[in-house]
Amino acid sequence: METFINFKDTTTGDKGRDYHGITDREDYIAKMTAVFNNRIIFPTVADKKTYHFIKGITLPHEPIRFNNNNGQTFVQYGEQAMDYLLGYCYDELNQIELCLRQIDDDPNHYNPETGLHYNDDGTINNDWIEPSRRIKNFHTPNKYDYKDKDGVKHTVTLEGNGARFLFLTGIYTNKGFVNFNDPTKSAKECLQLAKDYFFNTSPETQKAFLAGVINRRVKKELEYARDLGLITMNDQGNIWSIRNVLLDDNVVTERSARY
Repeated sequence: METFINFKDTTTGDKGRDYHGITDREDYIAKMTAVFNNRIIFPTVADKKTYHFIKGITLPHEPIRFNNNNGQTFVQYGEQAMDYLLGYCYDELNQIELCLRQIDDDPNHYNPETGLHYNDDGTINNDWIEPSRRIKNFHTPNKYDYKDKDGVKHTVTLEGNGARFLFLTGIYTNKGFVNFNDPTKSAKECLQLAKDYFFNTSPETQKAFLAGVINRRVKKELEYARDLGLITMNDQGNIWSIRNVLLDDNVVTERSARY
C-alpha cells in the first residue's frame, strides 16, 4: 500500500501540495503516472487530503490496435485486458446470484416442517441469511430516484446493491443501450436480461460487447484530457487527430513507437 503525499513541480519553487492544493490537471497526471508504474488507484474520497495505491500487481500494458477502413476506425484491445474484464463480469454475476439466494424470502421456497430453504430448481438453498444478519444496503432494499423518458421523476425501492449490476451495467446493441440496471425491473429480471443478451453468448461476442462499452468510455476519457489541456483533438474525437500538449514527450514517443 502506498499513499499520495503531495505533488511537486520541480521546475519552480514549489514546495509540494496535497490533494486539496493541486489542480485537476495535476491530479490526472499523477494518477496516469501511477498506472504506468503498475499502481492500482483506490477511490478518492472528496474530503480527504490524500489517496492510496496498491503496488505489487503487474497491470496489462498491451498496445491498442487501431485500423482505419473506409473512414471508420476499428479498435482491438489486448487479450489479457479483455480476459480480466470478462472475469470481472462473471465475478459480478456470481455475486448477484449468491446475494439473491441469501435474500430469497419467497414463502414457496421454504419448508416449515424441515426448516429448509430451496432454490428455484428444487435444490437446498444453503446460502439463505436471516434478515437480522443481512448487511445494510448490500442485502437490504434501497430507494432509487430516476426520470422516465418523459422527464417525470419516480422513486422506487430496489433490492440491495449486492443484487444489482455495478460493473456491467449494460451493453450497446444495434437497437441501442440494454440496461442491466433498469429501475423498472426487479433484480431477477435484470439478471435474466443480462444472461439473455450477454452471458449466454460466446466469449468472442462478449468481448465485442465489452469493446463497445470501452470505446465510449475511452472517448469520454479523451474528451476530459482535452478539456484539461493535456491533448488536442478535433470536435469529432477522431483518434488520428490527437496531438500531445502537456504529457511527457519521452513516454509519448516510446508508446507511439509500438504502433
